[in-house]
Amino acid sequence: MKASYKNRWVSIKTGRGETEVELNRGQFIFGRESAARELKMKSSSVRNYMEKLKKAQNLDMQPDSHYTIVTICKYDIYQRSEEEEGQEKGQASNRQVTGKGQAKDTNNKVYIENKEKKDIYTEVRREIISYLNQKFTPKKNYRPDVANSKKHIDARLKEGYSLDNFKRVIDVKYSQWGNDDEMSKYLRPETLFGTKFDSYLNQRPIQEQGDLW
Repeated sequence: MKASYKNRWVSIKTGRGETEVELNRGQFIFGRESAARELKMKSSSVRNYMEKLKKAQNLDMQPDSHYTIVTICKYDIYQRSEEEEGQEKGQASNRQVTGKGQAKDTNNKVYIENKEKKDIYTEVRREIISYLNQKFTPKKNYRPDVANSKKHIDARLKEGYSLDNFKRVIDVKYSQWGNDDEMSKYLRPETLFGTKFDSYLNQRPIQEQGDLW
């Protein structure tokens, strides 16, 4: 929620002076002491949580003498278009810069404290499974929270594949297998999103193959 939704410049107070800092999309200004006060946590707890997130490659930190720029890894994968619109509309009204240059969101939940409990792939996994279910008539009822589906989807997301990549694989294999009674049973998460995912991604749907003739 603190991350900038677009590239922009922000003013930061440094001692008695002030400097302009460029933030890229998915970045925010962070200070451990200010974060501890805002989150009502110990400074050491904030440090430990941030180190865990960095070690898990959820974020990267670029320290400076007066502040730290935090970059959320794979920010675009985690965001949906409606969330970005809401952030753009609410950013100016919900945030203000404090005396030490920390962005304060009055409606923000204690994000870091609950990080380990929150599944960062929940929303994108729901979109993937929903897209797969809609391909069938009558609609299938695969669930995004089933352990086997989560395992394969999360593995591909961690490799850097995007939501559009998953939709592409679904489209390709459905065009090839959807009308085949024997093969259509393999239109399931564990097959589509398993170890052959990259191979499927680089195939062409039947209708595209037909254009070659």
